[in-house]
Amino acid sequence: DALNYAGGLIATSDPKNIRLARPARGGKPAKIYRIDLNAIVDKGDAKANLQLFPGDRVIVSRNATVQKTIELERLGIALQTITTSITQYTAMVRSLTTATTAQVPGGASLTPEQREQAIKDWVDFWWKAASRPGGVELDEKTFREALLRHLIVPSAPADAKDEKKSSKEN
Repeated sequence: DALNYAGGLIATSDPKNIRLARPARGGKPAKIYRIDLNAIVDKGDAKANLQLFPGDRVIVSRNATVQKTIELERLGIALQTITTSITQYTAMVRSLTTATTAQVPGGASLTPEQREQAIKDWVDFWWKAASRPGGVELDEKTFREALLRHLIVPSAPADAKDEKKSSKEN
């Protein structure tokens, strides 16, 4: 009756794994009873239909397949977060490396030392942001200014610009 009054069993519950937890009272120890819902509902077994008292708890377990699915999903979410973070970090480092090795406007390209420094600045920026007391608190303007301050691309030397113009004119 209590289960029906509560709205019945949900689709993910296991009707074969229902327990009644009765706390200690009147000198009797706490006890857990297994409830045979099939005997109560389908067979009308009055002995299986225990009376509920104040403080009793009815516990309906999840279906084993559903329970395992939930456990795997929780594990999967944690692994997905880790994998996504690693993938994003790797992609960012790769982007910094390839973007800084390509020709930049004006014809200048970064030296290996400048590429390494750009990556170190990026890592330092995120380390400082993540290590702040109270966590990361960045708005778009602060984020953009900090990245631009740390990832300065050198301009092309004047003679390199002149050489590029003259080669285009010929």
